[in-house]
Amino acid sequence: MAFTPEIELQIKAELQRAPRGTKTAIITRWASVLECSVKKIWALQQTDRVRGKSGNSSLEDITRIVYQVKFRVPDSTTPLSTDQAYAVARKNNLLPEDAPLFTVGSLNRCARELQLNKTRRRLQRFQAERPNQLHHVDASTSQFLHVVKALPDGDYLLKLHEGSSQNYKNKPLPIKMKLWIYGVVDDYSGCLAARYMAATGETAAENLEFLVWAWSKTEDKTFHGLPESIKGDKGPMMRGKMAEDFFARLDVAIDPSEPGAKDAHGKIERPWRTLWQRFEKQFLVVDDRKKFEITLSELNRQFLIFLDTEYNRRDHRYEKRVTREQMWKRIGLSQFGGVRPLPAGAIATINTREKRKVERDGTFRLDTELFEVKGLHDAWVWVIKGAHTDDIIVQDVKTGQKYEVIPFKPNPVGTFTAHPHTEHQKNVKAGQDLQITATLFQEKNVDEKIINFPVKAQEERPFDRVFITRTDTFGSLEEAMGCFMERTGEYPKKGDEDWTWLEQQFTEHGLSRAFVEELTGKILDKREQEKRRYAHG
Repeated sequence: MAFTPEIELQIKAELQRAPRGTKTAIITRWASVLECSVKKIWALQQTDRVRGKSGNSSLEDITRIVYQVKFRVPDSTTPLSTDQAYAVARKNNLLPEDAPLFTVGSLNRCARELQLNKTRRRLQRFQAERPNQLHHVDASTSQFLHVVKALPDGDYLLKLHEGSSQNYKNKPLPIKMKLWIYGVVDDYSGCLAARYMAATGETAAENLEFLVWAWSKTEDKTFHGLPESIKGDKGPMMRGKMAEDFFARLDVAIDPSEPGAKDAHGKIERPWRTLWQRFEKQFLVVDDRKKFEITLSELNRQFLIFLDTEYNRRDHRYEKRVTREQMWKRIGLSQFGGVRPLPAGAIATINTREKRKVERDGTFRLDTELFEVKGLHDAWVWVIKGAHTDDIIVQDVKTGQKYEVIPFKPNPVGTFTAHPHTEHQKNVKAGQDLQITATLFQEKNVDEKIINFPVKAQEERPFDRVFITRTDTFGSLEEAMGCFMERTGEYPKKGDEDWTWLEQQFTEHGLSRAFVEELTGKILDKREQEKRRYAHG
């Protein structure tokens, strides 16, 4: 049948008179009769309502009110999310009591029709194959909260501010302490752990302190356990030796992303923006923002509730019937091997390493303070200092031996303390008594047999605890006796008078290495003096 103007008018008239829900059948029948596509028949439909408009005045009125709340925040920042603005409007009785309930999608669609908002979508990719295989970590300053003062109980008082048009966040404020948000997200599940911390700046020590909290098992969060690898931007943590050493001892591989590569690091970058919009901005709609105050502990308490209810319990990005938290809990399945726990006391082992020279008097300077090393002098060392403790030890660069460090205290006037002779000095003295003649090439050398020793494998240690309690004492009385006999060449029998006297002396001095060395030096010096006296009659 031909597609004539008369037939077009007949189709239009029939569609206008058609009851609701019957237009599809009418259009399908006409498309079969005219042997054309259904789309061509649909194009003939004309109604009084403009295409794309909702036609619901109640929806439009409610959308305008919701978007008024949505954009009530300062001009220097982005607006609230639609669902949060809708909740604020309903809770403050800004909507009519008999107003029907609308979905967020309907509100956003109506806002687009009314040209109240423009949005852009961004795609992300997940690449981990199991929970805790890859963690993303990032830090940023709070955009709308700043530290006012430290409280006597160790807490901090916070207040609101509106930022600035230059997007400097809280930097224009004349304060030393800044409020930082640290966060880590699991690549596989999207489950996230985050908290606020007050610090003077973004440092590796603060980053690692947060990770120790995030990876520890606590009652207020589900997220915990060590990852196989960690990804972060080129911040202080990923650039420092402190983190490299800490991650190496935890067997966590570092997978750094390139600076500015938002796609590779988007799983943490994008959640930060969401956190600012959905958590911090709720405080900006209060009546008097200048008088608003909150403590850091209370802020973190509310933040954990927000993460638990508003973020981690939302649908996973791909598996919509499973939440992010439920996806992370799949780590308990046998093929994943379960959670790898963080070793107890891990935060106490986080340390900084600086190279220093121990002078001939056994001292070195660190941060304007003078320290003394027991049993070591005139050597280059690594100074290992706890990032969150007061522990300090040094490690000899050449030998790897660790030594205890104490604050330097000078001797009183008129008192002189000499350290025991070194092995080099003792060996040089012993060499002077050797009887040597020129017999180097008088006889033909005999071929020597070479003995091949097996290579000794080093035991694998899952976690190296850097700091040790005592480095200047022997582990046992037998070890102290063995050192004394080896250096002096005297071998008293156990139970004899000499053995009993030595045992009493070593025990009273706490098996001190320094005392054994001092006593050994005195015996060797006395023996040397007797030799000289005998040689000179």
